[in-house]
Amino acid sequence: MAIATRKAGYSLNQAAPLLYGLPAGAVNDVTQLAGPANVTGSITDSAGTTNFSADQLATPATDISPTYISGLYNSPFSTRWFVITFGTDASLKASTGWDDVTGVGTPNGWAFI
Repeated sequence: MAIATRKAGYSLNQAAPLLYGLPAGAVNDVTQLAGPANVTGSITDSAGTTNFSADQLATPATDISPTYISGLYNSPFSTRWFVITFGTDASLKASTGWDDVTGVGTPNGWAFI
């Protein structure tokens, strides 16, 4: 929004009316999916290397679909890595259109501006 405001040269005020009035392709909708893009991990120690699947790293709650997306985040403040998952909370689902998890989606670069 800051880049769009600067490009416009004036205050764009409330974001919601603008977001819902954008043309097709300005925002990429985020929906649930699963596949080989889910992260895997390994730990290597003196006993060798142990590989972990996405399920082993972040198993979703038992009362929801096993469809989820996971990713690794390396803290800029330490050497720790964190597993971040989407689709593991039964009350938050990514679906077509607006949803609590992703809002209207992600901006599509210059098409958004």
